[in-house]
Amino acid sequence: MEFCANQPERVENRGASARWHSDYLPILDGWRAVAIICVLVCHCCEPIFHDAGIYPYPMLYRITRHGAIGVDIFFCISGFLICTRLLCELHRNGEISLANFYIRRAFRILPPYLAYLLVIGALAYRGVLLIHRWEWLSCLLFFRNYIAQRDATWYLGHFWSLAVEEHFYLIWPGILVLFGSRRARWAAVLMALSVAGWRTLNAHQNWISPAGGVAFYGRTDIRLDALLWGCWAALIVDAARWRSLITNSVSPVIWTAMVALLVYCVAYTPPLSMLWQAILIPLVLVGTVLRPIGAVAWILEAQAV
Repeated sequence: MEFCANQPERVENRGASARWHSDYLPILDGWRAVAIICVLVCHCCEPIFHDAGIYPYPMLYRITRHGAIGVDIFFCISGFLICTRLLCELHRNGEISLANFYIRRAFRILPPYLAYLLVIGALAYRGVLLIHRWEWLSCLLFFRNYIAQRDATWYLGHFWSLAVEEHFYLIWPGILVLFGSRRARWAAVLMALSVAGWRTLNAHQNWISPAGGVAFYGRTDIRLDALLWGCWAALIVDAARWRSLITNSVSPVIWTAMVALLVYCVAYTPPLSMLWQAILIPLVLVGTVLRPIGAVAWILEAQAV
């Protein structure tokens, strides 16, 4: 993954600082691969190990459901990278151009996005696929994660997470411009904790729930904190003092302990497990970015043959 370079630095341009300001951090590609594998395991094993599947195996079915953590990793990486790119622009130009940001996002996302939708729409029009018109329109307008499950198909099912990311793009850049990098750290934390609080209250009290069987864990107001904690991590690491502190603190033992806590949260879902996961994932990721040493870093940075 490309990263920013030539950011002014007041400390030595070596070690973690040099890595942070390099043009490319292959370890983030490794994390993206981990996320992809987790999601594939979750989806591909469902028709195999489900009670009505090819090879019913309840225990393996329950284990492979945890592959959904890959989506949270994706969200973290997205928040981390988007915020970092905006910070790079701020350091380089002294300001952030929202117009340029949205132009770049449009050219990066819309061509393949619209091409896929056009193909699916053409197949549906010809009767090859059965797709509800409302679902197709919800994907086109980025609210796929707020439509009823009865109108959903697997052809467009993955667009729910893209909708969450698009909503994030509409919210976060403006907040960063409005507050600046220092105050945005606190804004990210307060927003993330507010989302977690709302998720908890909504899950237990069901105060406000969209009608028609909308998937609870697909809604932006329920999942946005995963991206916000990624932004918070980027803001913290962007500061030389905090970057140095994290680099010196995240030893292999500490990093392994964080991974163990993350695994525990995923496997046993303690109270507020989604909150702990959203906080731990960026910490684990940043630990490998700033200290890419050992077998884990070697695997994450390995190039595919």
